[in-house]
Amino acid sequence: MTEHWCKEHEKAFEKHTKGDKIWYSHKTESGQWCNEPKQEEEKKEEKPKQGSQMSREDWAEKDNVTRKSIERQTSLNAAIELGKILGPDKVSTEKILATAKVFEAYLEGKEVVKSKLVDEVKKITEVKEG
Repeated sequence: MTEHWCKEHEKAFEKHTKGDKIWYSHKTESGQWCNEPKQEEEKKEEKPKQGSQMSREDWAEKDNVTRKSIERQTSLNAAIELGKILGPDKVSTEKILATAKVFEAYLEGKEVVKSKLVDEVKKITEVKEG
């Protein structure tokens, strides 16, 4: 088979040129012209594989959103657990949410925040002891 082959009519396409345009076609038995689809059209006709419609950038953004969501959930859970240890009478909802934000920043790898996290935990644990 040649590179330009019509599967429908089982016949080779002939090369045609006009100026700088090039196309491939052949005559059918009925005398009609059958044009070779352009590569873009062929790709559209092929069914995409599952998941292949997303670009790398799309996947990266999806992964980033998922990672961020997991970090937020983990941060809130850590702050809630810390609040449970201290008891509801010692820690307010606002303090838990503030601590969760500090945990979240810590999970994002922000170096400046790591010392703030330790300070925040110390402040909360001092409330329990005092």
